[in-house]
Amino acid sequence: MTKSIDRSINPRQGILRMLWGSDHGWSARKSAANCSRLPTGYRDRARPGSPVGVGINPVMEVIVLRNVFAFLVLLALAGPAAAAQPVPFTASAFGAAQAAGKPILVEVTAPWCPICAKQHPTLSRLEQTPELSDVIVFDVDFDSQKDVLKSFGVQMQSTLIVFSGKTEKDRATGITDPGQIQALLMKAKSG
Repeated sequence: MTKSIDRSINPRQGILRMLWGSDHGWSARKSAANCSRLPTGYRDRARPGSPVGVGINPVMEVIVLRNVFAFLVLLALAGPAAAAQPVPFTASAFGAAQAAGKPILVEVTAPWCPICAKQHPTLSRLEQTPELSDVIVFDVDFDSQKDVLKSFGVQMQSTLIVFSGKTEKDRATGITDPGQIQALLMKAKSG
């Protein structure tokens, strides 16, 4: 005996039926009153301790578990990389980094600045290198942190200022060349 193929099902409905065991009420043939029903075929297979009538589609369970596992792996791999990301500037955090003698980069940015957008990928890549991974990067927003700009004497966005502890080593405005940016960051490492 062969099964007949239902040609009235569109591809989206076929995928929904494959994942949930039915089209979960999204079919045009079903009434709006049935849209909130649980997927048919899985109501009888509720897990122990779960509410009556709640079933789990084994295919969806595998997909969800696979996605959660992939997310956790990416999170574990990104963990060390996330440490070098810029942090919003605060006077207390900046003072603590200076007191600890850390190499520091103060990056003055604006979301609308095209030069800042060109600097960002280079800075991100350089911050991940072993020789510059310990540089603490503070992000100063050009539009909202005017008091910080005044204290540093900054008048333009895309300004990079490097410190070695409490000593300002150098600053540059508007540079996008990776070699120049790397040379600037290396000055923060020289004590």
